[in-house]
Amino acid sequence: MAPSTAKLGLFQPRTTNFADVRRTLRSEYGSAVESEEEISRMLATVDQDLDDCRAEIDRMQSEIHPPLFPHHLSRKPAAASRTTQSPLAFTPVTLPKSTQ
Repeated sequence: MAPSTAKLGLFQPRTTNFADVRRTLRSEYGSAVESEEEISRMLATVDQDLDDCRAEIDRMQSEIHPPLFPHHLSRKPAAASRTTQSPLAFTPVTLPKSTQ
């Protein structure tokens, strides 16, 4: 089995006109293709394209997410340390009683 193009980073769909494939396979009078082998081949090609599209989306998302949210990662330790602080550390300052 040949490696998919999405895994190599050279994404190029095999099927360029999905509307034409749909029109060929589904019409008012049934499929315009007589041979079951040709239908199976078309469906297999479209399935491979869908798999490659999913892999390409995953690859692109993995490249996008780290640069977008570095500040999010730096805030986690600070938030975690706040939860471990004692509530006594936040006692209000009392003013000295005035003498009468």
